[in-house]
Amino acid sequence: MQLLQAKVRCLKEVEDSGWFKPGRKITLLTGPRKGVISQILKGLEALNPLYEIERINPFADHPQTWQQGYYRRQVVREKKTAVTAVFSSNPELVKALSLLDESLIETDRIEMGRRLDYSRWVSFVEISASARWSDISDRIRVLRGELNDNVGSASSTSDAFIESCRQADRIKGPLARKCREWLVRHSQQWTGEHYNLFRECIHEVNLHERFKLANRFVKEYLPPIVYIGPELLLRKVYKYADLADADQSGKDPIVLLLNRIYKRFHLVQPTREILDRLNSRIQEIASREIYRMSGMMLMFEEESFSHGYSTKVKSPLDNRLMYIRLVCFLAEILWSRPPVLLLDGYDKELPDTGRREMACFVSAIAETTQVLLHPDKHEWSPEYTDIKTLQILAE
Repeated sequence: MQLLQAKVRCLKEVEDSGWFKPGRKITLLTGPRKGVISQILKGLEALNPLYEIERINPFADHPQTWQQGYYRRQVVREKKTAVTAVFSSNPELVKALSLLDESLIETDRIEMGRRLDYSRWVSFVEISASARWSDISDRIRVLRGELNDNVGSASSTSDAFIESCRQADRIKGPLARKCREWLVRHSQQWTGEHYNLFRECIHEVNLHERFKLANRFVKEYLPPIVYIGPELLLRKVYKYADLADADQSGKDPIVLLLNRIYKRFHLVQPTREILDRLNSRIQEIASREIYRMSGMMLMFEEESFSHGYSTKVKSPLDNRLMYIRLVCFLAEILWSRPPVLLLDGYDKELPDTGRREMACFVSAIAETTQVLLHPDKHEWSPEYTDIKTLQILAE
């Protein structure tokens, strides 16, 4: 899934970024003042972060009021969406979704948002997630009339809800439950064309439930979004004992990724079979050209994870390049897909030659990984023409 466009609002230093459209590979973001782009990148990360969002509480400093037209209103955290993004859906996701509902075969855009209370919503662009009463009202009345003709009695209390429904009402929640119960209760009394009407109605009534299941599918395919600042550096060793409670210790992406691997593969007492399976997966990923050139030497051992870089890391540049590479590598182990990388000031304090080498490296990574970056210096090796530059005029 590719990030196509995004909007951040009602966060610290960001009233409203407006919609912006990242490029397919590298997007260089610039802003009106220092700190704005950093907040936008951290907001984007909150869409699908590695950390436990309620523990880290990234929206804690959000404004308490919101400018809406000529009025300033109180912010309601449960209703205010702070980050909205549109992703493209890949063929594997579309195929999985179409098995739930044939209308989803047309899905190629998925919209997602994170509210200030950290709840998350998903919708499918141009495809309704629930039917309206107007979609089934005529058929329901035909079925109801057939019941009255056959049974010879007046409408019962179980179908009293029908008279109170308005054409624009969404069929979800209590209304969907009432419709479903009424239809199922009388399903044996309809035959022929009336039974076909029953099947059409129950299909529409269950649409919202199918879309809720589809939302879970989307979350499985959503790429992890990883924010990396200049303070994040590669450690010499990562011991399993330190990974057990890593989700409580901050926002170091490598630690958080290893924590997930630790839990998924039960590394509290790793068997030789588990270690061999993990290391076999490493060898498979390391055979790809971008990792083969880097000389990866990763290994899961009985008590720790080693990366083989301790003797090679000779400068901040080397450390940062290896850090980025390892984040991508660990994401591949977990999800078989790369993350969306958000690089914030990662060229900080590097000499011009180091910045050029960083730009060359990021350009190579971007062949498989979407990158949004906010360089410490605005000049970012213009010889790399696959970079899209966006100026965010956040209010």
